[in-house]
Amino acid sequence: MKFIKKTLLSWLDAVPRKELEAKVSECESLQSNLEHYEQFAEQCYWYIGTYPAWKAQSEFRELLVELGCPLDPKNGSRAADVDFYLGKVVDACADIRTKAHRANFDDEAEHWLGTQLSEARGDNWLVKPVTKAG
Repeated sequence: MKFIKKTLLSWLDAVPRKELEAKVSECESLQSNLEHYEQFAEQCYWYIGTYPAWKAQSEFRELLVELGCPLDPKNGSRAADVDFYLGKVVDACADIRTKAHRANFDDEAEHWLGTQLSEARGDNWLVKPVTKAG
């Protein structure tokens, strides 16, 4: 009888009930885990109210200028490390925007594109490299 059942299932391209239940259980578990990651991503994406993550990096850089110690990302300071971390958060959020197309990340999309992202994250607040005239 088992042989006939297996043969019929293979001909019908069907999946045995236990296998199907195991896959459904696995999908439900993955969905639950995904929801936690989605909540985490959303918490990281929004800085204050409706400001996206790039605003935190921009304000950090602006604050350093106001305190009289503009950020030089190449100097290896703690401030540069914090800025590097904020940059990774912004980059991850930009990546989520382009790959996940999340409706609840509906903000000013133009700020997330190319050179405008550079402006949004406050690159204008960085120390400008000094070039020597030859």
